[in-house]
Amino acid sequence: MAQSSQSHGAHSDSSASSPTTGSNGSSSPAVGAPSAAPGTAAGTPGSASAADLAPDHCDLCGSREVRFLFRRAGHSTIQLARPYSYHACANCGVHFLRTSGLPDDLYHEEKQATVAQGSRRYVHWDRDIARALWREVPGGRLLDFGSGYGDMLIAAKEQGYEPQGLDVSPVFAKEAHDRSGCPVFVGPLGEAHFPDAHFSVVNAHCAFEYVPNLSEVVGEVARILAPTGVFRICTHTSDSFPARLHSSEWWNYTPTRLFVLSHRTIEYLARRHGLRVTSVVYGGEQSLASYLAEDVEPNLYQELRDRLLYRVKRLHWRALSMTSCCAFYLRK
Repeated sequence: MAQSSQSHGAHSDSSASSPTTGSNGSSSPAVGAPSAAPGTAAGTPGSASAADLAPDHCDLCGSREVRFLFRRAGHSTIQLARPYSYHACANCGVHFLRTSGLPDDLYHEEKQATVAQGSRRYVHWDRDIARALWREVPGGRLLDFGSGYGDMLIAAKEQGYEPQGLDVSPVFAKEAHDRSGCPVFVGPLGEAHFPDAHFSVVNAHCAFEYVPNLSEVVGEVARILAPTGVFRICTHTSDSFPARLHSSEWWNYTPTRLFVLSHRTIEYLARRHGLRVTSVVYGGEQSLASYLAEDVEPNLYQELRDRLLYRVKRLHWRALSMTSCCAFYLRK
């Protein structure tokens, strides 16, 4: 993966989990390690079609308390010719996708179909993340779930961790291994057969949106996480101010993201698998320097504006935040 529409890998799998998007169900050996790894069309909130109303339960928690949200014919920046709809679960708070013709690798499809827009570019802030994680857990093994191009593996290695990647895409896995020198398991998390309590840190940056069996994956992460370890989930939340403001036109509602999470969704997953949310970083760990570097053509006005926006985006009242990007820290 590659931080999703952000930086490093954002992939998933279809069995007890992989970090790429949707898996073909087959398991592959790790790159550089043994095969068994050690251890738009506008949204139309109006009437729903029969296909839209089809789901009678939540894809994440199984609850029947689901309702239709909206249907869209297309997305403004992801150029895919297929309509899609989203539904909401009253039990776990997740918004889930309904569409047809999904490929095995949703993240790769999304990257291929995305048309860049705007005056900002994405600047990797994996080093900011690695430093923040080090303050929580200084050292040990780190698993990067959905390692994509390997940027987080590089940053974690520089910081002093023993990093390992995992991705369902052989292409991404090879590039991540070649760039970082770290082992990368190819396939779903459940097929890696890591030992219990094997990792001090598990990082999932903008990856869970593409994972079909998300609850199983979180359960597997809980098993392989050390008792004093940290599990980081970074995602864009549906209960944020930008999501509420733009409603069905919010950019994160795409034809490729199986789940759009909320604070309630993260809390639900944590409770279900014996974890607890210990902190939330609104706006993520991105430093001001990384944020300023995103300007394509920087000038004094833009810098002053961005310095202000950087601070505004970190404001929040309970779950209602001024930015949708949130990094959740979970512990046992």
